[in-house]
Amino acid sequence: MKGRRLNLSLAILLACSGFAEAQQTPTVDEVFSRLFAYSKEYRARLPSLECDESVISQQLKGGKVKWEVKIEATLRQIRDSKHPDAFNDFYTFKSVDGHPPKTQFKVPYFVNGAFANGVGFGDEAHVRCYDYTLSQEDSGATLRLEFAVKSASTDPACKEVYAGYHEIVLAGAATGIVKHITRSMSPDAARKNHDAVFASIDYAAQPLGEMTLWLPSRVESHDEKGERRMTAIFSNYHRYTGEAKILPGIEELPATDTHTP
Repeated sequence: MKGRRLNLSLAILLACSGFAEAQQTPTVDEVFSRLFAYSKEYRARLPSLECDESVISQQLKGGKVKWEVKIEATLRQIRDSKHPDAFNDFYTFKSVDGHPPKTQFKVPYFVNGAFANGVGFGDEAHVRCYDYTLSQEDSGATLRLEFAVKSASTDPACKEVYAGYHEIVLAGAATGIVKHITRSMSPDAARKNHDAVFASIDYAAQPLGEMTLWLPSRVESHDEKGERRMTAIFSNYHRYTGEAKILPGIEELPATDTHTP
């Protein structure tokens, strides 16, 4: 399967509490300390799961849609047996533009990995690689944590951070629940790491047996010029216990075909 991988190096998906312990806006260090703890709990508790995914992939020129592909699929997130904290995603494509999919088919733009690479909150060693701004929204009901990679850092650990990385996290001040993440990186870093230049993720509470996890409900992504984009809607989450199978493949058009360098 070809396409962009979505790596969220600083993302937390689990519904947790803890921010309410402070009577005022916590410090950046306090926020990170709690989020790293939540991330570890999340990795330990998240089961293999399955959901429905509806995708709209588009190619634009001059602000107008020149080509659009609609996909209905089942997405499975399966724990990696060799790496207990990692997850792999597998697709079963059910329809493409309302028809049974061919063995291989093309789309203008496709991003996968919002789950497999978005679980966790990064490496604590990289915290010092960013400049941070912490503020409140919605009359204090929402915490907004914004960070961008330092442009002139000489820390060896920061060499691993993507150039131009920038992220915004919106979390409930009283609950610690992360409800939205927006992140971007430089086009060169995206190409080098087969990643998406821009991604925006909305989260919603999803029941999984006795647990309730905040998982992606909507993902939007586009290339550096906004000429190729994808929107994915996720629904019908449930635990998955069977064998994962990969059915028809999907291939993103090369950049030369979409006028993107």
